[in-house]
Amino acid sequence: MPDGDGQWSKPTTAAFTPGAAAGLAPVAGGVADAKQSAVLGDLHLDPVAADTLLKALAKIKVRAKQLLRDSGDLDAPLRFGDSWVADIMAKRLRQVAVGNGSVAAVLTEFERIVEDMELTVRAAAGDYIARDQAAKERLEKAANRIGVEVIGGPA
Repeated sequence: MPDGDGQWSKPTTAAFTPGAAAGLAPVAGGVADAKQSAVLGDLHLDPVAADTLLKALAKIKVRAKQLLRDSGDLDAPLRFGDSWVADIMAKRLRQVAVGNGSVAAVLTEFERIVEDMELTVRAAAGDYIARDQAAKERLEKAANRIGVEVIGGPA
């Protein structure tokens, strides 16, 4: 996703547990590469296929958000008994569930990757250009009605 400087976000692995990083990091890198190709106009996607993919990605995003909300339920004290070993085990399991490198962090990164995939599909289908052109035309029509000339904007 573009950040505050207009640059595309880079995949991060710092928040991942080692197993999740190994699985998601290459996917994030591949999505970033495909997104860049789509933005540059080197990747094209049929509008019907894009629509199908966008619907599937929307379902995935809803599910990822639901899992992220549900992961908050993991933030509960665990009781394994009354000993220092049980306390250490409970603390470690809770940290894996909700701490740095936790399930929530992995789901947050997965959600970001799905959003990047959505942007890639839209760019490959020419959606950005079409939306910009349609917005420009609407703005010009509205400006003409009140006698104002629109300067600049998308070509």
